[in-house]
Amino acid sequence: MKNTFLATADIHLKRKLYNIPALEEDIKDEFARICDIAIAKKVDYLVITGDLYDHNHPPPDTVKFVADQVNRLQDKKVC
Repeated sequence: MKNTFLATADIHLKRKLYNIPALEEDIKDEFARICDIAIAKKVDYLVITGDLYDHNHPPPDTVKFVADQVNRLQDKKVC
């Protein structure tokens, strides 16, 4: 049986884009959609290369958001 992968890179959660908060939320929404695609396609692995966070010390709400997405993936057996 072959493993299937979905790969993405350089998400940069909490990146300030032109100081427009809506654009920052768009990045979060896109990451959630990537997780949705991994679940819908029933891939074995979601691979994220590059920077997931834009800063070395992301705020707790962003860390929780990522943890929630990872839990969703794990519930559907995506590693």
